[in-house]
Amino acid sequence: MPLLITTSRRPSRRTRTFVKELVRVIPGSIKLNRGKLSIDDLRELMIKKGINKLLIIDTKKGNPSRLSFITLSPHGLSRKLVIEINGLTLQMDKNQRTVFSDLLGIKSRNVSPELLETLNFFFSLPPIFATQGSRGYVDIVIENSSIKIGFLDTEGRRVYPVIKGRVVLHEKGGL
Repeated sequence: MPLLITTSRRPSRRTRTFVKELVRVIPGSIKLNRGKLSIDDLRELMIKKGINKLLIIDTKKGNPSRLSFITLSPHGLSRKLVIEINGLTLQMDKNQRTVFSDLLGIKSRNVSPELLETLNFFFSLPPIFATQGSRGYVDIVIENSSIKIGFLDTEGRRVYPVIKGRVVLHEKGGL
């Protein structure tokens, strides 16, 4: 099941670039230019397209500020995970232009089983034990109540974006 990725109503140029870069690295993700669509309009569109996962990227002071992972249920849209962004490195910051969606799983350190289950659901990837030379994976690390989400290619090289932040909401279960 694809992950629909969109922005808040008035995204900055950097937020739009961030969405493009996420779509390049997350397998099966779809970018939606939101325009004037309301939350109800997004829900209707998801029902029509048969999509049950949504990621909204908010903007504050010209920068991506928050990731809201939302599910569609018979009762409407429900926020399952919110990550407040406090650091972001994009491909354009590193003069990199990588299209990479050959991810096989999620490698995690210090991530609770409940949070890992939620991230598995949204990324549509299982947890893996990745070793040197393994195929690409999402690398998620929690240290001192901060979360870092990065991507590594089939050679173990960093692929951007790299997201640093903190989890501000996590609804457990019901996925």
